[in-house]
Amino acid sequence: MIERRVLLVDDDLELASSLAEQLQLHKEFRVTTVHTGQEALDIARHEHFDAILLDYRLPDSNDLHL
Repeated sequence: MIERRVLLVDDDLELASSLAEQLQLHKEFRVTTVHTGQEALDIARHEHFDAILLDYRLPDSNDLHL
């Protein structure tokens, strides 16, 4: 079985936790959760993910320089 890496980015801790829990019920997903856009950029620069689930209205998203 191939394990798929998912980066979950959401500032709503309860929602992020619930989504991560649901994804991890499926053994083929390994979920990494972060809560800010800056954290997402930092980790995505150094690690490979097969998918990124992103809350596009993060409080710090206007401050990010891609």
